[in-house]
Amino acid sequence: MDQDLSHAQLRVLLDDTQASLAASFARIEAYRLQNKQLRDELASLRNQVHGDAQSSKTVATSISPSQSSLTFPQQKNILSGASSSHHPIEIVDGPSGRKIPGSIFIGKDFIDFVETKAHVGQKDFVGITSVKTPLLQQGQEDEASTSGRGANGGGGRWQVMWNQDRVTQRLMFEASGATRQTLHRLTERWLGVEDPEEVQASGSNGAEDIVPPKSLIIGDLTLQLASSGEPSQILNRDHLKAVASAVPPMQRFLTWQLSYSTVRHGISLSTLYRRCGGHTPTLLVVRDTAGYVFGCYSEDGWKSAPRFYGTGETFVFQLEPHRVMYPWRSISQVKNDFFQYATLDCLAVGGLGHFAIHLDCELLQGSSSTCGTFGSPCLSSKEEFRISVVEVWQATS
Repeated sequence: MDQDLSHAQLRVLLDDTQASLAASFARIEAYRLQNKQLRDELASLRNQVHGDAQSSKTVATSISPSQSSLTFPQQKNILSGASSSHHPIEIVDGPSGRKIPGSIFIGKDFIDFVETKAHVGQKDFVGITSVKTPLLQQGQEDEASTSGRGANGGGGRWQVMWNQDRVTQRLMFEASGATRQTLHRLTERWLGVEDPEEVQASGSNGAEDIVPPKSLIIGDLTLQLASSGEPSQILNRDHLKAVASAVPPMQRFLTWQLSYSTVRHGISLSTLYRRCGGHTPTLLVVRDTAGYVFGCYSEDGWKSAPRFYGTGETFVFQLEPHRVMYPWRSISQVKNDFFQYATLDCLAVGGLGHFAIHLDCELLQGSSSTCGTFGSPCLSSKEEFRISVVEVWQATS
């Protein structure tokens, strides 16, 4: 027994050593590439400086060193126009939760995870979202949120998703707040939301990428809920009339049955998938602890799958405090068919930057942010929210 235990301990030690060596070699390679990039930039800067000096030797000799920055305004542009930047991160192994030191290169149209050799290009990018850290307790999470940690504050755990060979890939990592802000600016740029300085320089305000919401009108039509089923813990009469104005005309005259509710069926994604499958028009409705009500309509039910699925009829909406909807942005510069995504780890709607709706496996935590698939803003009370109730309604003949 002692011999077996010793062998197991040795195996764990060997695995950790190999992982550390691999990470070290990868970081060395990353620093080598970074140094090469800096040398190339320095050479370009020297060529620029010497070229200007040759063309204006008389002016250059009459200016003091303290004024040299005024002589060569291109210097700032060359340094600020670097094609990529290096950032340290910690890659999180999903099953074990073990963290491995790593690094990423962030370029203009790509993100490279050096250690895993994962390349996330702009055209393949699906989305990025925060992930609840299991080690944080309730009080720590509240303190982190109030002190500014999270999407725009300190460090945190994140998950990036992209398509590779028609299969959605995922990678979880921990990064500082500065790295997260850099990634946020990059993905916003991919969505057409440029930095103010870049907008001013280009003369474009990106208005064509801003999608105004469509108001949901409370009319005479309403969705008919099954009289024999459980009453909704979220939807009231005005909500049903508002959603009825947005769903396809044929679905307004069907009866809607409650397929899943966290109040009645417990908090489990597996139960949700088991009860809400099939090719049936579906309403996913969420209320967070601040009272915001939002959700999505889809032509398909919910099922665990390795890639995105769904149709262009999918749209997201908010019922409280405002009654608005955001349909699919069918005209897009990049591939934009990220409608429904469901695994045993999460449920998500939309992509291209952030998810319009993202729910964790326990249906306790969620997130919502600017989503390129629908051009929608944050639908919940804040980007990271706590779930109060989740309901899934499906149409029956």
